[in-house]
Amino acid sequence: MAERLRFSLPLHGSVTFRSLAGVYLTALFHIARGWLDEALHPRSGTHYLFDAFVSYCGKDERWVFEELLPNLEKRGPPFLNLCLHNRDFQLGKDIVDNITDSLYRSRRTLCLVTTSYLRSNWCALELRLATHRLLVERRDVLILVFLEKIPPFQLSAHHRLARLVKTRTYLDWPEDPNQRMIFTCMCNLFCRVLFPGGGVSIVSSGYAKAAKIFYELAIKANFNGDYFPIWGTCLGFEALTYLTSGKVLLSATNTSGIALPLVFTKSGH
Repeated sequence: MAERLRFSLPLHGSVTFRSLAGVYLTALFHIARGWLDEALHPRSGTHYLFDAFVSYCGKDERWVFEELLPNLEKRGPPFLNLCLHNRDFQLGKDIVDNITDSLYRSRRTLCLVTTSYLRSNWCALELRLATHRLLVERRDVLILVFLEKIPPFQLSAHHRLARLVKTRTYLDWPEDPNQRMIFTCMCNLFCRVLFPGGGVSIVSSGYAKAAKIFYELAIKANFNGDYFPIWGTCLGFEALTYLTSGKVLLSATNTSGIALPLVFTKSGH
């Protein structure tokens, strides 16, 4: 069938067809290699270069550089290390190899879905690879973010994405500027957790219960080889001492506004 199509098209159509066919055949090779690598060498000790590989259409690049990067890479903690194709791909390397290697060297894949994204063959390829990685590793390695409303009839034409939307949690970029900080926090939660300061109980409050849930999830993730750090500030640090030791290690003192050095014990090093 491929040969009949190739000879029935003009020369430029033939080249385009074979180029696209080559891309998808290469992708299938990398998918098969991923299945084989997982079967022979489980990724329990994988070293990741990036926190997230960002899959997006070039037409949405302005949003990436004006909204995503400032909020996830430059404001923290935590400070995330993102992989972008126009910044982090290796020069002279085959584009499909660049996509595949970058995707597997990132803890997660962040897909920024727009109408332009759905029309892009390269974005479709990145989503295909990310979905297969999701099936292979069986953990939350794929994050969907919708930057605009996609009509249901348009989404239904993209079967893979439509299935993901029905079975997985996804994020919508809020139109209200006041809600965008919450969106940023949700993106951060997929890679790291920050326990902020406050003035509640580290044992029985809602804060303490939520901290315990995320602490246990982080322990489980790290045990399975998925690096998932927790940062505690002030009350958050106190909560971590309680969660780690199972005891309230705080003692009442008559001090306020005094900065003291943090001295680590030998075991702390």
